[in-house]
Amino acid sequence: MEPESLVKSSQSSAGSEYASEERSKIFAGARQGLENMLGLKSGEKVTIVTDFATMSETQDAFVEVAKQITGKDNVTIYVLEDSGKRPLSAMPDGLVERVNNSDVTMFVAQSMGEELDTVRRPMMRAVSKSSARHGHCPGFIKQMMMEGMAADYNVVYALSKALVDLLSGTRRINVTSEKGTNLICDIDPQNFPWVPSQPVKKGQLANLPDGEVFCTPYNVNGTAVVDGCVGDFLNKKYGHLKETPVYVNIQSGMAVEISCPRNKELEYDLRTYVFNLNGKKEFLTRKVGEFALGTNLGVTGFIGKMLQDEKCGRAIHFAFGDPLDEDGTRAGYECKGHIDLIVVEPTVKANNGLIVMDNGLYTEEVMRHTLKYLPFGYALSKIEEKLTFVKVNNQ
Repeated sequence: MEPESLVKSSQSSAGSEYASEERSKIFAGARQGLENMLGLKSGEKVTIVTDFATMSETQDAFVEVAKQITGKDNVTIYVLEDSGKRPLSAMPDGLVERVNNSDVTMFVAQSMGEELDTVRRPMMRAVSKSSARHGHCPGFIKQMMMEGMAADYNVVYALSKALVDLLSGTRRINVTSEKGTNLICDIDPQNFPWVPSQPVKKGQLANLPDGEVFCTPYNVNGTAVVDGCVGDFLNKKYGHLKETPVYVNIQSGMAVEISCPRNKELEYDLRTYVFNLNGKKEFLTRKVGEFALGTNLGVTGFIGKMLQDEKCGRAIHFAFGDPLDEDGTRAGYECKGHIDLIVVEPTVKANNGLIVMDNGLYTEEVMRHTLKYLPFGYALSKIEEKLTFVKVNNQ
């Protein structure tokens, strides 16, 4: 038997090594986001909007890495709590002007539904009118640094491009799942285009983690069994819905019935959001504004956090409310609400005969088409009966 002092010393050493390894992964994820996704370079101006919870959760990694890349004098930080009690009723003073003078901006804070229209959307509008490259991360947690942010973004972007290409002539998509989902989505890529994940350009934004292709469908009919999670401020309250799936009936693109037999409080909250947002019964929160496929193959499981789970390459999601017109869908309208809902491990078929996804796995046809968009040095391999991309040694 080891002396107690040696046992304690060993445990302390192991804990220290784990903390060091975790910190290294968190900071690597932050660097991936800032350098590879937002393209931050030395000397560029950065503005980061955050909150105390996220700073603590992520060890303030985005701020620290930004200072390392571009110099601490080029980084401006807005802590939301410094502007008043949350949820804030307006943007922090001077933020719009700061966005206009920044090369890279980020919103990386915990999500509050009431701030969509008072803080997040105004900031995104300011970005779209500026030359800033924006990373949008509501509800960010450190686990995302080590999973979604650690993915190979060459693959994320290539798969996104491949799907846009393959679906460019498709007018109808059928989504089914073993839990009972059966949705028909009518789309019009010429007028309401697919928007793919890609490196962020001036005046544009992306979620971090990233990985999706999305569009605004012009019609949706059928039933969705939502067994991933629901978004906006309900996400934090209810998390993963594996044991409490939500049943959504959609007709002519509009929600007509929402039920959750195993959690009546969730049913009430979601019905209130969709049918009676803020007591205003806003018509457009009933309308499907987004349909999307996840393209981040580095995310292999579900953690109950919308920001990452919707990017998982084993799921689709759709949203009621705002159609993300400013992100390129050309929907031509906006809505004060936007709530995503995830269907896990679906089968996705297009009306041109293409099977896109089979029980949550992209098909060989899709994966082989993705190779066309990858840099030299990638190959397709089957590991544990699943197709995946690997880097090969060409020397």
